[in-house]
Amino acid sequence: MGFCGCDWDRLADTMTSLRRLTALALLLLVSACGAPGGPSPLDATAAGTDSATRSDAGATDGAASGDGARADGSSGGGDAGGSPDAARGGATCSPTCLADSFCEAARGACSGVGACVARPDGCPDNYAPVCGCDGLTYGNDCERQTAGVSLLALGACGDVCSSPAPMGCCMDDLDCAGEERCVLELCGITAGLCKRAPPPPSCWTDEDCVAGRRCEDANICPCGALCLVADMPGTCG
Repeated sequence: MGFCGCDWDRLADTMTSLRRLTALALLLLVSACGAPGGPSPLDATAAGTDSATRSDAGATDGAASGDGARADGSSGGGDAGGSPDAARGGATCSPTCLADSFCEAARGACSGVGACVARPDGCPDNYAPVCGCDGLTYGNDCERQTAGVSLLALGACGDVCSSPAPMGCCMDDLDCAGEERCVLELCGITAGLCKRAPPPPSCWTDEDCVAGRRCEDANICPCGALCLVADMPGTCG
């Protein structure tokens, strides 16, 4: 026991413990708030979040600006100069077709990406009606191209059939692919077959012949039938 009845050794130990606790508290405070004059971890986190937010907003604004630019054709990596052709059909060609050609859509599509096709200088007088995307029937495909109209279907416009065709057969030209057309069909009653027009003077039907001539001796196995003789085109007589 020392002066005034105090235990100086215990007091010294207590003060040492207090100093250690104070140092530990300051260390924790600096870790949480940062060094004097520098950013705290909380400030850094907030700054990082704000920076990320600004980056996301910038990316969104940039995308929106890019879309707007592409919409008016000025930038954005789109097909510069691509615009719907003035001819009926609604197809889009890039670059725009020349005056002596027109933008033709895929058969039956009447819209979408097309290809520039030259308008014919003249047309034959054969009658092989086709239906244009403008809803008009043309005497033959050449006349349709001269008018600058995309092809809806082979055959007259009134011949388009809504009845479903059996597999491998057709009810109208829209059931066929490429340059094939449906032959020997009767909408809703008898399904036909898709055939490509043979080179003249061969024929499948009278439509393959010039006006006034008929297709003779063509042999076509009816849809769904089992035939021993292969299909053979006839001759325009």
